[in-house]
Amino acid sequence: MHPVPQRLLLKKKWNCLLCSEPETEVSVPRKIRRNIVTANSFVGYSIVLLTILILFSGAAYAADQSSAVFEIGKKQLSQDKGFFEKVGLFLFGSKGVEDGFSTVTGVAVDQDDNIYLADSEKGRIVVLNEKRIAKPNDIGRNILKDPIGIAVDSSKKIYVTDSMLNELFIFDPEGNLVKSIAGSGTESGKFQRPSGILVDEKAGRIIVSDTGNHRLQIFDANGEFVSFLGHEGGGNSEFKYPTFLAKDPNGRTYVVDTINSRVQIFDQRLKFLSKFGDHGDALGFFGRPKGIAIDKGGRIYVADAIFNVVSVFDKDNKAMMLLGKESNLKTSLYSPMGIAVNSKGVVIVADSQNKRLVGFKINF
Repeated sequence: MHPVPQRLLLKKKWNCLLCSEPETEVSVPRKIRRNIVTANSFVGYSIVLLTILILFSGAAYAADQSSAVFEIGKKQLSQDKGFFEKVGLFLFGSKGVEDGFSTVTGVAVDQDDNIYLADSEKGRIVVLNEKRIAKPNDIGRNILKDPIGIAVDSSKKIYVTDSMLNELFIFDPEGNLVKSIAGSGTESGKFQRPSGILVDEKAGRIIVSDTGNHRLQIFDANGEFVSFLGHEGGGNSEFKYPTFLAKDPNGRTYVVDTINSRVQIFDQRLKFLSKFGDHGDALGFFGRPKGIAIDKGGRIYVADAIFNVVSVFDKDNKAMMLLGKESNLKTSLYSPMGIAVNSKGVVIVADSQNKRLVGFKINF
């Protein structure tokens, strides 16, 4: 990873679906600023302005050159040929859904590759079968207000967090409400804007990101409160607006620590192991990380809602590439949130503000 240079800061506001967040700083290196000050000719100013334009168009988080966004190993691929030879693209629209999607947030898959989508503004869960056609009945209508996180267990029970109602809902495979957990508050077992959820059947627990309370809440398999982990801060096992969660093939839990711009990793007993990521716009850094998923090979996918990309890391947490591109409508992402990986290795991204799901298949 490359150190982030000192910069002349320009502030830009970004929308957050889960919480009130500070302004984000978008920056120009000091070297460019000195050139602007010292340039004394029309040609000099033109060169400086052109340099700034190239800088912003080529930044990792918003590159207009596809090679800066889609890097497969060391080979930089073109937008029209190389990328599609290496990465297959699937677009999930609203086929079978009469009124289409609104803001899509969480996404999950079951063992049969059915897709479960949290359609936030419409307060429902949409289920797509393995052919990506919506099943006839939505889940949670007239119950959910703002579903964010979603998980499905091996029996196809569906777990949904609602950040407006501050509750965790459990539905059976047919969509009937089985149980609701917690409610608004700061005490143990209560939530403030919950988001990500992880059902760890092997450990017999349910973990919920209690985003507004800057902690994780742990429940047993029956939904009874067990304990919580963390508090507001920037140290190990501390969080600032934690959001989405994932588990790797070795049973380790990954927590997206959103405002701290990092991912924290915990062992099977939820003891801190390590972390990766930091504030920055280089490969391996984050602006505002949200969704996370891990494939069978241990590769990690993290959605960045500010830089509109998905960062891909290997099993040793080393940055590999970026998915998503602003200049290509088919692959561009706009405030991506939840991510899931199905049995075929398709990375399914909740492209929230484009109101769709996008699937990437990468041939590693």
